[in-house]
Amino acid sequence: MSQDGSYAEHCAIINDVRYVIQTRVSHGQDGSRHAEYQVLKDGQVVKPWAEGDIGPLL
Repeated sequence: MSQDGSYAEHCAIINDVRYVIQTRVSHGQDGSRHAEYQVLKDGQVVKPWAEGDIGPLL
């Protein structure tokens, strides 16, 4: 899958802890599109890029 390097960032505060959620769309070689996200805390990745559309939850 390819990414163009762009993503959107969203902030979530859970139990007084601030997380940054980055979302992006990846394109497969067959032209398919997949939503992906990763989660950071204090600038460190706590969940690496994973497939899933969490946009409706934000």
